[in-house]
Amino acid sequence: MKYFTFILFSISIATTQLVKPVENDTLNYTHVYFEWEQIPGAKSYQIQVAGNDSAEFQNPLIERVDSTLLLIIEDGLEWDKTYQWRIREIDDNDSYGPWSESWSFYILPLHPELSSFNIVIYDSSGVQPGITIMDWLGSGLIYAINVYGDPVWFIDSDVEWNNGMDYKVQFTYFLENGNFIGLADGRESNEPGRVFEMNIENELVWQGPSELEGIGVHHDVFPMQNGNIIALTSQDTLLPVPEEIELPETYMYIDSLPWQGDRIVEWNRDGVEVWSWSVFDHFSFVDWNPNLYQDLLYTHPIPADFHYEWTHSNTVWYDPIDNAVYLSVRNMSRITKIDYDTGNIIWNMGQEMPSGDVTVGTDLGFSWQHSVKILENQNLMMYDNGNENDPFYSRGLEISFTETDSI
Repeated sequence: MKYFTFILFSISIATTQLVKPVENDTLNYTHVYFEWEQIPGAKSYQIQVAGNDSAEFQNPLIERVDSTLLLIIEDGLEWDKTYQWRIREIDDNDSYGPWSESWSFYILPLHPELSSFNIVIYDSSGVQPGITIMDWLGSGLIYAINVYGDPVWFIDSDVEWNNGMDYKVQFTYFLENGNFIGLADGRESNEPGRVFEMNIENELVWQGPSELEGIGVHHDVFPMQNGNIIALTSQDTLLPVPEEIELPETYMYIDSLPWQGDRIVEWNRDGVEVWSWSVFDHFSFVDWNPNLYQDLLYTHPIPADFHYEWTHSNTVWYDPIDNAVYLSVRNMSRITKIDYDTGNIIWNMGQEMPSGDVTVGTDLGFSWQHSVKILENQNLMMYDNGNENDPFYSRGLEISFTETDSI
C-alpha cells in the first residue's frame, strides 16, 4: 500500500489597513489627515482619493505616493462633499500590492458666516507657510485660513458642558498633542468664563472649574510645560471713591465703589488651583486713571452696574528660562514681570505713574498694548495699540535686553 503525503501551502496577501479618516467619518476641515497601518516589506504606499462613486477611482481626484504612514492632503478637497479613499503598498521591486478596502468620509458645509478673504501677497518668498487661526470674536466661532485666505477648518460652540450651560469658545494656543486650549465666555448665560481643552473635531477634552469670581476667565489662557493651565481671571474689591472724582446725582451718599482687577491663576488637570497672583496684592492704588473712572461713572448711571476697570489685563505668558510670568495690563499701559517662585515683581515696564513703581522702558511710549510674548531669542514682543498716540497709530514692538532685565 502506498501512502501519499499532501502539503498545503497557504499564501496570504496582506492588504493595507486604513486608520483615519474612519469609515463614514464627518470632518470639519479640508486639510485632511490620512493614516494607515504599516505592511512589512513595503517601501512606500499609493493613496487615491475619489468622489463618492466607486467608479471614480478610474479617474481619482488625488493620487499620491508616500513613504510614511500618514499624509496631510491640503489641496483638492472641498466643503460639503463626500469622498472615498484607498491605499496599496509598493515593495522594493516597485511591485504594487492589492488595494485596501475603500472608506468614505464627508466634509461638512462651510459655516455660513465664513467665506474666503481677499488676500494680497506682496512677496511670496517672504510668506510664512502654514495656517492662521482666527476668532469671530463674541460668536464662539474659531476658524483657520490658508495663505490665500481660504477657510480650511472651523469649530463652533455647539458642545455640551458638564454644568449644562452655554459658552462662546475662544482660541488661545495649540498643544503638542494637536488639541488646543482657550477660554469659554459665559457672559451670555450670566456665567463666569472658564478654561477648556478641545480637539480639532470640535470635541471637549477637558473643562476647567466653572465656579469663579466675577466674569471668571477672560482674555488669555496659557499652557504650562508641566501640563497645567495658567489664565487671567477677574477680581473685584470695594474701595473708597477717590477725592478727585465728581459723583453723578444717582451716586450721592455712596462712598465706596468696586474696582475690577485681575488674578493670574494656575490650575492642574484635576481643576485644583496650585498658584495665583493678584494685582490687588502687588500694585499701588495711587496708580489709576481718573479720566477713565469719571467716564465710566457717566456711562453707568445706575450704581449697581458700575465697576472701575482698574487694570483690564489681556495677556499672561510664562517663560521657563527665566521662570517668570509676564502680565500685560492694558488700562495702565504696563507690562509686569513676576518671579514665579516668590510672586515678587521683578520690574514694571511702561508709563511712569505716581507710585514710581515703573522703572523699565518708560521712554518706549506704548499704550493699551496686547499680545505680549517672549521670543526664542529672549526678546519681548508686543502689539502696541497706541491709543494715546497723537496722531493715532499702532505698531509692533520687539524689545531686547542688553543686561539682566535692562533694556
